[in-house]
Amino acid sequence: MTTSKAPPVAPVEKRAIRMPRVIDLTSMSRATVWRKAKDDPSFPKPFHLSAGIAVWDEGEVVSWLDSKKAARASVASDQPISQ
Repeated sequence: MTTSKAPPVAPVEKRAIRMPRVIDLTSMSRATVWRKAKDDPSFPKPFHLSAGIAVWDEGEVVSWLDSKKAARASVASDQPISQ
């Protein structure tokens, strides 16, 4: 009996992801993802595998989300605690 192993999955920082996964990760609409890619210098830029296939580096998207979480945490820590 022959068993086949699934090919290894690339680590998060090396995986190219398409729009549906970016939408899932960010909870943004397709239009907002494209607007951020165009207008927000901090948002990861897509790259093209071919004329019709744009992908993002998953690690960059996750890092962008982490930076947003960190910014939220730093803003919250700067606020005085009201009693």
